[in-house]
Amino acid sequence: SANAWAGGAGRRAERSARVREALAAAVAETSDLDAIWFGGLQALCKGEPPVRLAEQLYALSSAAQAHGEHAEALLLLGRAMPVFESAHGGAAVDASMDPSRDASRDPSRDRSSDASRDASSDTSRNMSMDMAEMLNSQGESQVELRLFEEARDSFDRALAAVTAYTGGVHDASVASIQANQARLLSLTGDTQAAASLFATALATVRGCVGDAAPAPAAADADRILSHVILARVLKLFAEFEAEYGDAEAGREKSREVAHLEAQLGFNTQ
Repeated sequence: SANAWAGGAGRRAERSARVREALAAAVAETSDLDAIWFGGLQALCKGEPPVRLAEQLYALSSAAQAHGEHAEALLLLGRAMPVFESAHGGAAVDASMDPSRDASRDPSRDRSSDASRDASSDTSRNMSMDMAEMLNSQGESQVELRLFEEARDSFDRALAAVTAYTGGVHDASVASIQANQARLLSLTGDTQAAASLFATALATVRGCVGDAAPAPAAADADRILSHVILARVLKLFAEFEAEYGDAEAGREKSREVAHLEAQLGFNTQ
């Protein structure tokens, strides 16, 4: 209950502090080995665009997360995100770069200028979405380690990065972040708000995928990804319903997850 949650605030704060201290100690104790390892990875990426190093670090963090090594995932993400932002001039999530938000654009610009701006907008959008994905993953690992305040900040920043370029409300990536935020709300005692946000997330992603799942051979990558996100939202929502009331609705969502996994050939994390 919310009262029980409030009553345990001191214990949770103490636990979070211990986790932070353990992470800081791990960084300090392995700093020499970490520097050697990181130097080796930099050498492997020599000659590649700088962003390639960040992509490799993010891939390693995703593997660590998939194996439940959330502290390791956070350490790798802590390496990846500054590299990524540096590679893009530190502007990966700067909404002010979006040309569509500039009311003073001159309609008399020549076509080359338009093409240049369009290319810049596409690059900025990709940068923003990549950073949102990393922040969302960071928040997921922080939740698993019960670093709830940090997770809340990560999810808020991820949502801001997505909405900077998509408008947000109709993007499947938004549903992924919303489902994580809803899970965080449930874990911090606000189950009513969690239920509402889970419903919003599910409606958002269903609006993206449409009525019918695509055949694996025919579907484009974005459509497949939307169905992967749908399965993830359904899984988290089902777990919430199983714990907080509507068990049959939860089982129905779990069956839908199993159907999507069998049809499209993936496993929902």
